[in-house]
Amino acid sequence: MRRVRLRFLGAVLVPTLAMLVLAACAGADGNLYGNPGGGAGAGSPGAVIVHTKSLKIGGKAVTVLADARGLTLYYFTADTATNIACGGSCAQLWPPLLATSATGTPTLTGTFGIINGANGHQATYMGHPLYTFSKDKDAGDAYGQGFMGMWYAVTPGVAPLNVGSGGAGSSGYGY
Repeated sequence: MRRVRLRFLGAVLVPTLAMLVLAACAGADGNLYGNPGGGAGAGSPGAVIVHTKSLKIGGKAVTVLADARGLTLYYFTADTATNIACGGSCAQLWPPLLATSATGTPTLTGTFGIINGANGHQATYMGHPLYTFSKDKDAGDAYGQGFMGMWYAVTPGVAPLNVGSGGAGSSGYGY
């Protein structure tokens, strides 16, 4: 009797929790990647300066991009150079780096820009719209790295996301 009850709970509880996790990433229209027509903002945008920092990811020291608070910056493989795929409730979990202009420290030689999309004026690096992860609270956090196989910390050597191309490759490491 007890085994039957545990199997029943496992059969009901696990799929229910999985649906809740996916729903948290979905937009109001049920799209896993957010609502491309809506937009969530992270306050009023201004000029931003992107920095670099060193983190251990997968046991290896890696240089990644960070915002002014030192939080790791990420890219989403479903984004393209002309379309932001993470909006709506997705942008609540992955707040976009909103800005009127973006530059990097002198050691960053890649190209910065602004894309006007679902979230407003969002900073880009090498064509990739930039995001933080709501679970990262301290400068040493990179909890979003590899999330669902679609979110990666941005490295200075990330491959450019060109107009007309699909999302980026499978990792943010430029090597």
